Amino acid sequence: MEDADAALARALQEEEFAVRRDQQKGSLLGQLQDCMDKVIKCEDELLQALALSVMPLDELRAESASELALNASLGQSISLSEEDLLVQKLLHWFKYEFFKWTDKAACAACGCLDTILQGTEGPSQEEKQHDASRVEVYRCTACSVLTRFPRYNDPGKLLETRCGRCGEWANCFLLVLRAAGIEARYILDVTDHVWCEYYSTHLSRWMHVDPCEASCDKPLLYEAGWGKKLSYIFAVGTSGFVDVIRRYTRKWDEVRTRRDILPETELVNFLHGLNARIRSGLPQEILNKLQVRDLAEQLELLQCSTEAPDAAALAQLPGRTTGALEWRQGRGETGDVAQDGQAPASSSSSTSYTAVRDAAGLLLNPAFLGFGRIRGGACRASGENAPGEAALRAFDASVATKWLDFGGGGLNGSSWLEYRMLNDSTATLAAYDIVSANDSPERDPCSWVLEGLSAAVMNPATTMPTTPNEPPGWILLDQQSDVYFSSRYELRTFFLDHERWTPCTCLRLRILKTKSPTTANSVQLSCLNLYDAGCLVKAGLDIQRACKAVISNSRIARSTTLQQGNAILDMLVEAAAEELLRKTSELNSSNDSNAGNIVTSKEVESPAQELSTAKAEIDKMAQAWLSTLVRLFTNICSNPGEPKYRKVRAVKLPPGLLAEPSAASLLWVVGFRPLLMVPERPPGGIRVTPQPETVAAEVFIVHSAGEEMLITLRKAAELLGNKLH
Repeated sequence: MEDADAALARALQEEEFAVRRDQQKGSLLGQLQDCMDKVIKCEDELLQALALSVMPLDELRAESASELALNASLGQSISLSEEDLLVQKLLHWFKYEFFKWTDKAACAACGCLDTILQGTEGPSQEEKQHDASRVEVYRCTACSVLTRFPRYNDPGKLLETRCGRCGEWANCFLLVLRAAGIEARYILDVTDHVWCEYYSTHLSRWMHVDPCEASCDKPLLYEAGWGKKLSYIFAVGTSGFVDVIRRYTRKWDEVRTRRDILPETELVNFLHGLNARIRSGLPQEILNKLQVRDLAEQLELLQCSTEAPDAAALAQLPGRTTGALEWRQGRGETGDVAQDGQAPASSSSSTSYTAVRDAAGLLLNPAFLGFGRIRGGACRASGENAPGEAALRAFDASVATKWLDFGGGGLNGSSWLEYRMLNDSTATLAAYDIVSANDSPERDPCSWVLEGLSAAVMNPATTMPTTPNEPPGWILLDQQSDVYFSSRYELRTFFLDHERWTPCTCLRLRILKTKSPTTANSVQLSCLNLYDAGCLVKAGLDIQRACKAVISNSRIARSTTLQQGNAILDMLVEAAAEELLRKTSELNSSNDSNAGNIVTSKEVESPAQELSTAKAEIDKMAQAWLSTLVRLFTNICSNPGEPKYRKVRAVKLPPGLLAEPSAASLLWVVGFRPLLMVPERPPGGIRVTPQPETVAAEVFIVHSAGEEMLITLRKAAELLGNKLH
C-alpha cells in the first residue's frame, strides 16, 4: 500500500511539473512571439523612412569617416570600422539627444513632476492602434489631474513620444539601427530587461548594444556590473531565435541551476523548430550563409562559457544608471563600488583619437571664442565609458556631459586625458579649468600633473625620459595636490607659472588620485578647458602682465605686486567701461538713426535739447549695465559659499558684452568662464514645458571657485563701483 501511495505521489508530482512546464513553455513562446512582432515591425520601410527623417544619419556617418581618417593621419590603429563607429555615435545621439527615460509621467495639465501612480488599466482604442500593452495612471500632487502614460510598443509612435523605459528604448533603437541599414536584433532577458545586438561585419560577430545605458560591447555588464541573477537570454531577429545566455555570463554552472523551464536539449530542439518554420522558403544560398553564421556564433558562445573571467575587466563594469535610485536599489541592480579601494590598473592601451568639436564654427555659441580656448584639436584617454562618457565630452564646454574612466578608481587607479593639436600646430598653455561632474564626489580628481609634449618632440614613443619619474617625452607644466571640489559642477581655474609656458603639440592631464580612492570605482570630470596665452593677447589682454600680476596679487601679499595687479585691473575696468559706453551708443543708433526717438516726451523744443536728452539716456543705460556687473561681482563676494551666485545666464548680461575684447578680458581675468548648462527647473518641481522634450542647454557665465579669484573679483567690483559715481 505504501509503495502504491508513493508511486501515486510521484505521478501526481510529475503531472504537476509537466503542467507547470507547459505553462512556462507557453509563456516563453508568447514572450518570443511578442519580440518577433517587434522585430518584424522594424522592417517596415515606411517606419524606417520615418526614422530616417528624425535621425542626423548623414552627419553621424561623416563624423565616423572623419574619425577613421583622423587616426590614420596620426598613425594610430583602430580596431573598429566606420559602421562600428556609426553605431556608437547613434547610441550617443539616441541616449543624450533623442530619447528620454521616464520614471513616472509628468502632469499633462501643469507639468508638475511630483505625481503618484494610481494603478494601471487597459488601453483605449486609440492607444491600442499603437500597440499599447497597458496604461499607467498618475495623479498630480499639485492639481490632482490624472495623467495617462501608455506603454507603447509601436516604434513609429515612439519616434513621436520619445520617452519610456527599457522596453520602449530597445524597441525604438532597433528601428533606428535598421533604418541606418545595420543588421540588428532584439534581446530578451527573461529577468526583466531588453536591449539590442548588431552584427559587426568588420569583426564578424554580434555586438551587445544597450541604448538605456549607452553601453556597447559590454555583455557582462548585467551579471558583473548590475549584479543580476541571469537565467535565459534570447536573441530575436528576422532569421530566428538564438539562446545567447553564454555571451552574458561567466558563471555558467550557477546560471544552469536557474534554467528550469525546459531541459537544455529540449530547449535546443524547441528553438530549432521555430527557426525551421521561420526560414522555410528562403533561397538555399541564404540558408547556407545563415548556417555558417549560426555555427560561428555557437562556437563563440561555447568559448565564452569556458573563458576564465577577467577580474580586472569585470571590476570596471558599473551598476545600472537609468531609473530612479530607489527603483534600481529595489531591483538590486546598483552594483558595488571598488572593493577595499582596489581598482584595476589602467590598461596600457588607450582610446583612439577623436576630433573635438570645438573648432571655430562648431561651437554652440560664439561666446566661447572670445575667451582664448585652445580648439581645433583631437583627444584620447587612457580609458572611457563610451560613447556617453567618452574623452571628447571633457572638451565640449558642457556640464551636462562628462568623461569617466573606470581605470582611474581605487587606490591603484591611474588615468590620463590627452589633447593633441593638429596640422603641426602648437599651443602655449597659460591656464586651464576643471569642472566637477554631476554626481559621486568620491570620483573627483584630487591630485594630478599637467604635462606637455614640446614642439621639439613630435613622437612621444621614441623619446626617452630625462628623469626616472618623468614620462618619455613629456615635460611638467603644472602640478596640483589635494584639490577638493566643494559642490557639483564647480569650476576651478589653475594658472601656469610663466616660466613653464612652452609651445606644445600635445597636452595631457595625468590624474594621480581621486578624492576618495577607497570608495571611488572610477575617475570623472565634466570639463577640461584649456587656454592659450597667445589667444588671450589677441583678445586684448596682456596675458603675461595680467597673469603674473593678478595671480601674485591673489597669492603673495607684496606691495609692488599688488600695485601692479591693481593697475592691470584698473586698465581693464576702464577699457570695459568705455566698451559699454560705446556699445550703448551703437545699440541706440541702430534702433533709430534719429536720436530724438529716444526722448520720452512727445515734442522736442530744439536740436540741442534733443541731443542732450539722447546723451542722458545713453549714459543712463551704460550706468545700468555697469551696475549689473557690480551687482554680479558683489553677490559672489558676499556669498562665496553659495554656488547659485557663481553663475548667470549669458542672455542676462548686457547685449554684446561677451563680444567686446576688453570686457571679455575683464570677465576672464576676474574668473568668469562660459559653460553650457541646462537651466534649473523653477521651485516646486514645475517643468519649463509639459512636453517630454529635453531642455536645451544655454550658455552660462560661471565664476571660478577659490580665494584667489575672490580677491581679484572684489577689487574689480570696487573699481567698477567707482565708475557709477
